[in-house]
Amino acid sequence: MADFENNALIQVVGSLLDGMRDVRIPEAIRKGLLDELLDFVQNGFFDDLGARIENEQITFPGFPDEVETTVQALDWIFAEAVEHKDLAVSIVAGRVGVFISVNRQKILEILVSLGKGPSANRDVIAKDIAATLDSIRSNAGVDEPAEKSSASKAQDDLDPLLEKLEELREQLENLILDDQLLGYPSESNPLKPEAPPGVILLRESWILEADLWVQAAQRVGDELPEGAVGSYEQHPFLLGAIVALQEALTLGTNHEDLLRLAALRHAKGDVGEARLICERLEEVVEDPDFLSRIEALQDSISDSSPLGGKDKRCFIATAAMGDPDAFEVVILRQWRDETLMSTGLGRLFVRYYYAYSPYLADFIAKHPLVGAAVRRLVVVPVARLVSK
Repeated sequence: MADFENNALIQVVGSLLDGMRDVRIPEAIRKGLLDELLDFVQNGFFDDLGARIENEQITFPGFPDEVETTVQALDWIFAEAVEHKDLAVSIVAGRVGVFISVNRQKILEILVSLGKGPSANRDVIAKDIAATLDSIRSNAGVDEPAEKSSASKAQDDLDPLLEKLEELREQLENLILDDQLLGYPSESNPLKPEAPPGVILLRESWILEADLWVQAAQRVGDELPEGAVGSYEQHPFLLGAIVALQEALTLGTNHEDLLRLAALRHAKGDVGEARLICERLEEVVEDPDFLSRIEALQDSISDSSPLGGKDKRCFIATAAMGDPDAFEVVILRQWRDETLMSTGLGRLFVRYYYAYSPYLADFIAKHPLVGAAVRRLVVVPVARLVSK
């Protein structure tokens, strides 16, 4: 059995195994396949490295004559050509990935022998989760006209549904790991429509959450068809919908969801982001009807201005910087979406921010000296802080 302190090869392989999401895979490999894995990595390293250098036209100095093995090559790169360390690690990572794919059945057999194999009730669990998602959608009346209420009532009704979705996602994390282990779906493990893959169910959970946030927004304000402008009171709910839809898009992208994201961005006042999404869609969409929808949304975006005019939905940072696409504004929006909206306390802060920021933003936009002070003393320092 290999010692994980001997050389760069052992260290890299050990680090890659330790970093795997599914801790069962490295356990199985270390239990009975580690030497095979190391041999596999070494046998293909030079060929894979040469192919990468040629395909990507990488300037590589070449190995000295005394370097004859993969172990020696990695030790030399780590000591003498550290600028190519990431390249070498990526080659090893690729070899490890191929080994796991080729030896999936062996890994499964080892895990089953250890009592750590995939759940025998995988299909039942998937069906139950799919049914629960359908039940949440039906009971919440997502596809029906929204019943008007106060913002606090809409949030109180929404919170338990979001908690239930989080519980389902915890189950889905385990299901997804099992699916990856089983290679499901694949030619040898064909798709069962009644028991979808975990990643599809996870994506559906985020789409459902986006729908629930939009429903809540429509409970406290007007309906939000494509191209509509949301009210101040709707902003926190629209932000929740945007964050959920972005999570869904990381699991699978389609033009419909991207256009919806642009519409939600526009409704919440993120004019620059909405415009950028539309421009990118225009580059890849060919369907005339879909292009017409993009153009109609762009017209709505053009009619909106985050600084004054009929649409004064302005972040304090935007008002201070004078540009919705300023670097600092983009950084602060990312921080809001990725950090603040990921916690309950952060979402509460955002809710109160949207309740009071419009008045401050209007004041800043109308008083240049105040805007300059806020820009210099608040916006720029905070943007630098959160970007670190």
